[in-house]
Amino acid sequence: MTTLSGEKITLREYLTSDSEEIYRWRVDEKTTRYIGGIDLTSIDWIAGNAVLSLVVGAEADRNHGYGSEAVDLLLGYAFHHMGLHRVSLNVCEQNEAAVRCYIGSGFQVEGRRRDEVFLNGTYYDLIQMGILQTEYHS
Repeated sequence: MTTLSGEKITLREYLTSDSEEIYRWRVDEKTTRYIGGIDLTSIDWIAGNAVLSLVVGAEADRNHGYGSEAVDLLLGYAFHHMGLHRVSLNVCEQNEAAVRCYIGSGFQVEGRRRDEVFLNGTYYDLIQMGILQTEYHS
């Protein structure tokens, strides 16, 4: 079991898979209360690429820095322990807190898919973001 510890949260590997293309961790508050999950999927070991996704479930757990800390911990693991070169993600432009979180962690906007997401009767762009190992600040 992989354990990464930070100031506010711990990341614990909670799913093992026969596939080496998916790594999943649960995000727990230090009290071990489950608050969400973070994944690396579509891992290409030859090119050193993976796709990150993050969910902080309850509204009450958002905007406390849990997501930022989880992303920073996972990027450190991805770049320093897994030897990855690049991590990418997609985020809806409407999720401004997530966009700020990813930019704060060093991700750069690489593109947009216009009107890709339909929420509550409105279309939103899907923002494509990425970070390289050389851009990561531990």
